[in-house]
Amino acid sequence: MLFRSLLIVMLAVAVIGCGPRALTESDLAFADFEAEWLCDVQRYSYADLSEMDTARADLMVAHGVEAEDYRDFKDLLEEHEELRIRVADTYAATCGV
Repeated sequence: MLFRSLLIVMLAVAVIGCGPRALTESDLAFADFEAEWLCDVQRYSYADLSEMDTARADLMVAHGVEAEDYRDFKDLLEEHEELRIRVADTYAATCGV
């Protein structure tokens, strides 16, 4: 019985430890950046993908965002529901959706 209780506690700790990490101020800043970018994509017309890439690069520079950090954020966004909600809420507030 004691072994079973210990096993349950160990599994609970493992599950909790495998969950998404706590969000940082940097994560939240990236979420706000992502929401602004999504708003810009909806707001403007781009002649081709290179114009869109240039616009995103310009916005990244304006926000001090590095490409590698942005890719890491996009990976985190896939696994972190709270972060996706932050992007969606900020997008709605920014774009008036």
